[in-house]
Amino acid sequence: MLSMQNSRALSKLKWKKIAVIGGLLATGLIGVGLALFSRAETGTIVFDTFDGPDGVITSPDFYQSANYPAGGTSKSTNPSQNWEGDSGKFYRQGNWGYSGKPSEWGNRWFFRYNTRNFNIGDAAVSWQYKSAQVGEGGYPAEGSDAVDVWLRYQTQYNLYVLQFDRSNQAFIVKRKIPGEGWSGPSNLIANKGIYYSLPTDAQQPIFGAGAYQVSWNGVQSLLPSGERSKPGFPNLARDSKTIYDFKATVKNLDGGKVQIQLYRAGVLVYSATDDGKSGIAANGQTQGQHVTAGYFNSVPGWQTDWGKPITKAGASGFRSDNMQFWLNDFRVTSLGTTTTPPTDTTKPTVSLSTPESGAVVSGSAVNVTAAASDNVGVSKVEFYRGTSLISSDTSAPYTIAWDTTPYQTADVTLMAKAYDAAGNVADSSPVAVKVDNRVATPPSDTQAPAVPTGLKTTFRTTSSIGLSWNASTDNVGVAYYKIYRYGRPAATLSTQQTSFLDTGLGTFRLYYYTVSAVDAAGNESAQSPAIQTLTRKAETTTSTSGVTVTATTTSNWTNGYCGSVVVKNTGSTTLTSWKASFNTTGTISSLWNAKWSQSGSTVTVTNESWNGKLAPGQTITDAGFCAFK
Repeated sequence: MLSMQNSRALSKLKWKKIAVIGGLLATGLIGVGLALFSRAETGTIVFDTFDGPDGVITSPDFYQSANYPAGGTSKSTNPSQNWEGDSGKFYRQGNWGYSGKPSEWGNRWFFRYNTRNFNIGDAAVSWQYKSAQVGEGGYPAEGSDAVDVWLRYQTQYNLYVLQFDRSNQAFIVKRKIPGEGWSGPSNLIANKGIYYSLPTDAQQPIFGAGAYQVSWNGVQSLLPSGERSKPGFPNLARDSKTIYDFKATVKNLDGGKVQIQLYRAGVLVYSATDDGKSGIAANGQTQGQHVTAGYFNSVPGWQTDWGKPITKAGASGFRSDNMQFWLNDFRVTSLGTTTTPPTDTTKPTVSLSTPESGAVVSGSAVNVTAAASDNVGVSKVEFYRGTSLISSDTSAPYTIAWDTTPYQTADVTLMAKAYDAAGNVADSSPVAVKVDNRVATPPSDTQAPAVPTGLKTTFRTTSSIGLSWNASTDNVGVAYYKIYRYGRPAATLSTQQTSFLDTGLGTFRLYYYTVSAVDAAGNESAQSPAIQTLTRKAETTTSTSGVTVTATTTSNWTNGYCGSVVVKNTGSTTLTSWKASFNTTGTISSLWNAKWSQSGSTVTVTNESWNGKLAPGQTITDAGFCAFK
């Protein structure tokens, strides 16, 4: 005898068959449609017709305990036997599973919703689906709006996604791997994961020609009056949505690959294969390129199998973002035992490369490296000091920086452990090293620098002398130089400069100079050979007209010099013109503010038209000259 619940389910199935037959007669797909609704199917794992009163099916509040009884509407009395949700709510409306929309049941737009069964291996997942049109209800479509069907669900960050896009009704199959806490390119992260679009082997329009439409008003007219008055049914009748029958299959292939196919009304419309390498990320690069480039080395808790096809069993489910849609006759059917890769029992091999046995090490960043290999792949290498873990590395070349500063001196044994994805572990041979962080006292420097050479005069005036010399050398380094005048210290230079200007000297006087080099330890070289240099003299000649002229050198270089000319009336009467002369060793090239002529070493100057008048004691100070040596 049928139970009340089974009787309702069969009644629901009956009117659904009528609706489907009506739609399929119009499209020529009646044979396929009837097969899809067969309730008795071998290997069924999960089957839900969503029969029952309108209301919440599940929400994050449920499944805090596995002991909650079925039925009711509160947290303590309304868990689903098939489903669990960790975000948002999922509803029942008119004997359909329903996403909800604004103003209905608490304005819940977004949810994640998966089967409680996580042992779904190779399987077929079928369901009926209909959704509101783009823009219906006044809510605009966004680029991220979609319904995601989950296969091989491990966590919400590690799964396969069949994505139905609301904005353009596009469809694509993606592989999602964990990326939470990742420091790689930010444009690859979405919902705390990294999505890779799997390349398709075959594709036809998902929502295009061949989809059949059921008029809910027409179905209502075929149903008994009792069926027409079911809660929520009038709302569905007003919607008149297109109903799609979908089936997705997921199965393991040889070589560790996974194939995912989508059927609509029994027709294959999409096929994709995950090989762990060819998926395309948001930046246009493949998953294989990212793994090779080491993109995932900084993902917290990264596991090697995250980047490979998902061959392990998992759950199925849905994720909705800003979508209004309905589900019915959700069925998960086993396709057989999921292919399990051969058990890997081979241990990796590992050996320490640096430091070598017997090495003496010190400092805060000693390079410790290991060479490791495995028949499948090394997942990580751990480095140990004795039995204490120092650090680990997950990609070749396997290396860490070891801080030895906690020890002043110590004898330490280093060792490495290599792991593969199957959990096989191998130990390296131990390597004994000595840590020595004692501060070494550098040997005292007692060697003086070499004696400077090439001391010479570069400049002379009546009161200054310029000197230069060649740089000295030292076993450590010259710090500075000392200048000696008449054998007594005249100056100590604060840098390594090799030139010096001695100022404040007497006119036409002879000076003797030497130079020595000093290093940082205070060692001083012997003094260089001495040179003697004479400051220039100021030459004064008094003319018979009572005028004196004083010529003084003010600047000097290799090929010439310049000087000032001062003319003074030494008489007792005012002059209206004047004439005087002075001697010089060079050849005048220019003279200003006076007329001039030169004969041998004698230079004669006379007034210009504007400066001939000169009162007693008055001087002219703006005249000057330049000469070649």
